[in-house]
Amino acid sequence: MLAQLPGGYGEFHAGVYNGEGYAQPELNKYKSVQGRLTVRPLASGGTIAKGFRVSGFFNAGWYAADRPRRLGIVMGSFEHPHLVATVEGLKATENPIGPVSRDIDRSGWSVFVEPRQGASGLAGIFRYDSFDPDRDSAGVEQNRVIAGGAYWFVWPRARVGAVVTNEQVHYDLASRPDESRLLAQMHVEF
Repeated sequence: MLAQLPGGYGEFHAGVYNGEGYAQPELNKYKSVQGRLTVRPLASGGTIAKGFRVSGFFNAGWYAADRPRRLGIVMGSFEHPHLVATVEGLKATENPIGPVSRDIDRSGWSVFVEPRQGASGLAGIFRYDSFDPDRDSAGVEQNRVIAGGAYWFVWPRARVGAVVTNEQVHYDLASRPDESRLLAQMHVEF
């Protein structure tokens, strides 16, 4: 079910989903209820105000009896020709079918900022992620920092970006070394 909110203030989508997707056969009878709500609280405001959005996503279901699959994500975003920014948070409780038979609580948050000249030209990129894949286990948290820049070329039917970033991942677990990589990428939109 997809519904538009009146006046361009957003949309709502909900459904009942069965199974693990197209890549795996159905394991059992358990399903998930999923929904997403996106609101543009200032849709009738000026040009800058129209760029604000708040979105929420939820998944409430089961892998099997007594094995929950719950996920909630909230995101605030702003989009303008010269700036894109998002803040996002998630919480989840899962107990997938497998060797572990306990509920696993996960949490995390992320910030992304891209100041730019416009649709074409120079852009800066900054992203910070903090994720804890199992809040009951010590030392498994990880933090990621991505910083770099891009140059975007625009043609009538395509947009091409040359992007260079430095990505660093820091782990709380002393036995796992931190990661650092320099990435040079080409993005093509058409």
